[in-house]
Amino acid sequence: MDEEERRRKIRDFSFDNCKRGNQGFQRILLQLFGYNGHGKSSFINSAICAWFKSDYKNYANAMDTDENPTTQRTSYTLTKNIVLVDNRGFCKMDSFEIGEVFAQLGNLLPLDQGVGWSKGFGLADRIVEAEPLVKASDFIIPIFVYR
Repeated sequence: MDEEERRRKIRDFSFDNCKRGNQGFQRILLQLFGYNGHGKSSFINSAICAWFKSDYKNYANAMDTDENPTTQRTSYTLTKNIVLVDNRGFCKMDSFEIGEVFAQLGNLLPLDQGVGWSKGFGLADRIVEAEPLVKASDFIIPIFVYR
């Protein structure tokens, strides 16, 4: 299979065309997660430029720092059914960050909205509030980015 055939198969992918049907799924979320400054946003920039065959552009606001410039779950649509998600990075993996990462990767928090590190019942409250906004029809693929 040549490159153009592979690109066409990816571009035209739909769960509706799967052997067993869509089984309730509508799109794929490629969920990037990892430590602060390990290249999640840079990976997204490279993937977008490669997919659209364009010159490099800093779509995801990647920075050369260990700070955490990404403060929300930002979605980047590659095809009508495939979406890259830049999740907020973590640094110490205490119980609060583990809960937030779980909520992001489990798609329990809405896309394209801010993510904070909640203490106490703050995360549970945000998940309950977000329930009408998240899509249970998303097929989630977590991708751990580690430099």
